Amino acid sequence: MAQKKRLAETLVEDGIITEAQLQSSLQRQLLMGGKIGTNLLELKYITDGQLEKALSKTYRIPHISA
Repeated sequence: MAQKKRLAETLVEDGIITEAQLQSSLQRQLLMGGKIGTNLLELKYITDGQLEKALSKTYRIPHISA
C-alpha cells in the first residue's frame, strides 16, 4: 500500500514553505502543541488560502473557497 502524503510534504514540494520553515514550525508544534497547519499559519509562513489548497491537494478533496 502506498504511503500517505503529509500536508507538510505537499507544502515543501510545491515551494510554499522552505525546509527551514518546516523545521521551525515542527519545533513550535513540539513546544506549543496543535496541528502543523495551525502552527504554520501562526508563524505567518502560509496564508489561509495556501493551507486550503494544500489540504485539498494532500487529501484529494475538491477545493472550495468560502
